[in-house]
Amino acid sequence: MQPPALGHLGRICFGYSSHLLFSAADLNSPSTEQDEIRWRAGRFIDRARNGNPAFVAVASNAERQSGEDKDEEWKIVGVAQWKAPKRSEAEWKEAIKNGLHGDWKIVGGEGQTENKDADPGRLPETMDTKKYDELMEIIAREEKAIFDSQGVAEEDVWYLQTLASHPDYQRRGIGKALLRWGIEQAQKDKTHVFLTATAEGRFLYKNQGFVELAEFDVGGYPHYGMMWFYRPEGDPESGLLA
Repeated sequence: MQPPALGHLGRICFGYSSHLLFSAADLNSPSTEQDEIRWRAGRFIDRARNGNPAFVAVASNAERQSGEDKDEEWKIVGVAQWKAPKRSEAEWKEAIKNGLHGDWKIVGGEGQTENKDADPGRLPETMDTKKYDELMEIIAREEKAIFDSQGVAEEDVWYLQTLASHPDYQRRGIGKALLRWGIEQAQKDKTHVFLTATAEGRFLYKNQGFVELAEFDVGGYPHYGMMWFYRPEGDPESGLLA
């Protein structure tokens, strides 16, 4: 994994939450930017520490833009992080495999516990931590209500925690491939997939067969609780969408 790159990607793709959590005066300062990147990278590491597989899509050498990263072989342009149902170590080894997709690839990575460019478990001093706690409480409450309404336990489904692709690399199938990986795992496990979407990702998820179960407001931004329901083989609604 490359935590700083993941933190930077998160800041680009989830800028709306930055405006909710940081004051306008602090938001564009270099120190706040670095704090936010370290925090977002730290969240990724925290989740990976808890046994969740992290998958990143990266551009090929041929697609890299020239500049400060010109010596890098791969550049992270998309990421998906999943909270998976409980499974054995052998099953994880089978699930986490590299896959090539044209001129970019999906790679699986185990969590790093230490990195000087990330701050796992620490909120930036410039963040409105009270606001952060309030927003997380709203999401947790609404998601619990959805699981309860469906009679499904969170620990029994594939739960998409993060899906982001760099704006410069969108409409190339990266987000779709990262999403479908999780759907394929759920299909093998004979279980469902859950996620909370923003308006930007809503169409992708609907297009891949997710059912919208609830809409709720988070800091003035609409969010959508969605689920992809497993169907056994032979069911006319089973299988993956093209």
